[in-house]
Parts: sequence; C-alpha cells; structure tokens
Amino acid sequence: MRSLEQEFENDERQASVAAMLLLASYLGLGIFMLYKTIELFIS
Repeated sequence: MRSLEQEFENDERQASVAAMLLLASYLGLGIFMLYKTIELFIS
C-alpha cells in the first residue's frame, strides 16, 4: 500500500513538473512574440 502511495505521489510530482515546463515554454514564446512585435513597430 505504501509503495503505491509513493508511486502516485511521484506521478503527481512529474505531472506538476511537466505543467511548469509547458507554462515556461508558453511564457517564453509569448515574450518572444511580444519582442518581435515591438521590434517590427520600431523599425
């Protein structure tokens, strides 16, 4: 029972790490697009 509980906890942690990575990549893409748009308006 205990190992199953730990396994579930580990899966949950991996899922949260994946969510954080996805969020970070979306954030990075958003910042990049914003930068490119500003660059376009300036030039």
